[in-house]
Amino acid sequence: MSAPRLRGYIEALPAGLASYEACTVKASVTRLFYEGFGSPSLDHTVPSAIKQLVEDPPPVSVFVSQVLSHATFLAMGDALGYSDEQMVARARELNASLMLGPMYRVLFAFVSPERLLRHVPTRWEAFHRGTSVTIDAVGPTSCKASMLMPAHCSNELLSSMHLTALEVALEAAGAKSVEARLEQATPMVARFSATWRR
Repeated sequence: MSAPRLRGYIEALPAGLASYEACTVKASVTRLFYEGFGSPSLDHTVPSAIKQLVEDPPPVSVFVSQVLSHATFLAMGDALGYSDEQMVARARELNASLMLGPMYRVLFAFVSPERLLRHVPTRWEAFHRGTSVTIDAVGPTSCKASMLMPAHCSNELLSSMHLTALEVALEAAGAKSVEARLEQATPMVARFSATWRR
């Protein structure tokens, strides 16, 4: 397999792409990212499970393997020759197009950042199973959060991509000059922080 980030991700998992079957994500998320990255062509070295997911995607309401979804993101980045920074930037653009678009913008129109943060764990659970997000601290213009997962289900790059959703959501709720950071990325926990102006 010539895709370095994909290969490294799979090798770190206890059972490769078959790891953590109880960890799932809505197919709509994987589909949004695959199509948003321009539906790159995946060569013969990419595992068939990934190719099947992108070439014959299930309905958007179906839950699919989180590991397979993550692997698909990495396969796309490798296929496109994207740097890690480009992957994160594109993830942010896609999250912004979703959350700041006409379908979801009204949901954020009258919500403060503090109120938004109270609902983050529940919103995460609506799209993910087997992993969780907790809000560890909330101040007037700051917050700390953690994403919990089985070992190596995510990695530093994937966690940075997830962080862009928090950043964009805070902006949609009216936070100004948001600065979101990945403070720590271990095999089982990613810790985030964010600051903003009112």
